[in-house]
Amino acid sequence: MNLTNIDWAIMLVYFIFVLGIGFLLKRKVKTSTDFFLAGRAIPAWVCGLAFISANLEAQEVIGMAASGAKYGIATSHFYWVGAIPAMVFVGIFMMPFYYGSRARSVPEYLRLRFDEKTRGLNAISFAIMTVFASGISMYAIARLIQILHVLDGPFQRLGIPPHWIFHFSIAFSALIVLGYIFFGELTSAIYNEVLQFFLIVAGFLPLVWLGLKKVGGWHGLVQKLPESYSHSWVGMGSPHTNPLGVEWFGLVMGLGFVLSFGYWCTDFLVVQRAMAADSMTAARRTPLIAAIPKMLFPFLVILPGLIAVALPANPVSVGSASMSVPATASPEHALSGKGLIPAKINQTTGQPLLDQNGKAILDYDLAIPNMLLHYFPTGILGLGLTALLASFMSGMAGNVTAFNTVWTYDIYQSYIRPNASDAHYLWMGKVATVFWYRPLCGRRLCRYSLQQHYGHAPVGVRFRERTAVCDVFAGHVLETCHRPRSVPWTDFGYHCSRNSSRSHLASRHGAGDQGCLARPCYPLLSERDGAKLLDRHLGVDDLFCRDDCH
Repeated sequence: MNLTNIDWAIMLVYFIFVLGIGFLLKRKVKTSTDFFLAGRAIPAWVCGLAFISANLEAQEVIGMAASGAKYGIATSHFYWVGAIPAMVFVGIFMMPFYYGSRARSVPEYLRLRFDEKTRGLNAISFAIMTVFASGISMYAIARLIQILHVLDGPFQRLGIPPHWIFHFSIAFSALIVLGYIFFGELTSAIYNEVLQFFLIVAGFLPLVWLGLKKVGGWHGLVQKLPESYSHSWVGMGSPHTNPLGVEWFGLVMGLGFVLSFGYWCTDFLVVQRAMAADSMTAARRTPLIAAIPKMLFPFLVILPGLIAVALPANPVSVGSASMSVPATASPEHALSGKGLIPAKINQTTGQPLLDQNGKAILDYDLAIPNMLLHYFPTGILGLGLTALLASFMSGMAGNVTAFNTVWTYDIYQSYIRPNASDAHYLWMGKVATVFWYRPLCGRRLCRYSLQQHYGHAPVGVRFRERTAVCDVFAGHVLETCHRPRSVPWTDFGYHCSRNSSRSHLASRHGAGDQGCLARPCYPLLSERDGAKLLDRHLGVDDLFCRDDCH
């Protein structure tokens, strides 16, 4: 990839803006409440856009486009069934409890509702998992920059070995997010997430428009795809008649009830944005405002995957994207893909990787990158890459602010240094921000998200304090026992299994968010339907899996 001065200038302006926002908001941070809760003074519309932006990470953008390329428009169920109802529910019913209790975090609300043991378990597990999840985001952005060869030219001119690109990308992305979070913490993160939201829309809306124009609009796209790809509910009567492999009851109950409510109602990363609102009314409106763009995002992130499959194969664009096609691969190997989706290539032999049936394994995760390279000219390409960077950083910043609050209030203040001054806790929050990044920059931190939201609170009403801890802990145990094939401590990145070609690119958005809550509710589903639903939600072939994963 050869970026011009215009492309670099767009990315540079973005970095200056995000750091500038943090620096300008520094003077408003005087107390720990200002630092961790934005002084509870943010307007509803800002909180709403931050609410959705904190969830809209690049793992979701790339993963949902990849799922769209593999499973079709049925992927939209993860928005219209698996998000919107729960977002409306949390706004109408849950926020009065969270905001009205004046709790500073979800774990603190659990202490008020249940007891200290419940709070401690939830806070510690949530803090650990946010570190793992953010490490994945940093790894993902570094691998994407490596795969797209964004920095190859500058590093070559400076005489720096190319293997340093990965380490530089991790360190640079960490420093950018650290910069604006350190100065303005939650206030800075929220306003930057609003900026990042508009950047993501501005970066991907032209991509969808150009792609639809190329294939002849929606009608032309439908004609170029299998029939099941263009209908979200057709064939849902049986798991054998739709691409997702899940029947309608498993979809509605598993995704629409268990998974979605487990995430949107209890994940402090997004709930924190609503807690920062300036009034109870604003807090309740925050998820409702976020639900409006959330309804439209399938057209922004899933359609590019469908378009990438429908377009005629273009060996030049795929090869230049390369992404996964090395120099040893022939044009015939690129043609073994589908549309702009190339086949995964064994980096040693240069041959396509094959599944058990002898068919080439497609690298669906390259749908968005290949679409960017295929359609965007100079200048617009820089905007598209900036949109990807913005989506990565919004998710990282969300994890930082959530971790800092839980660490300072629910762990440090509760168990290590109670009764200290407010200035001391403000100082601890800043110290935690800096030292939080240290383990993330290690290459061998984690190769799997370890179910980030093990730390989620239980959904539903609990009637006895004695059972509260057991209810939370049961999800961890059941999820761990159900997936013994997980490999949590290999190189760093996503879970890989030698027994499965499915990846976990979307694990931040998918079962990594709600797996711990789905398993205790498994009587609602058959084992077959529930397992398939979670596996589909995980995403598709992993962009970051090495060849030995298959």
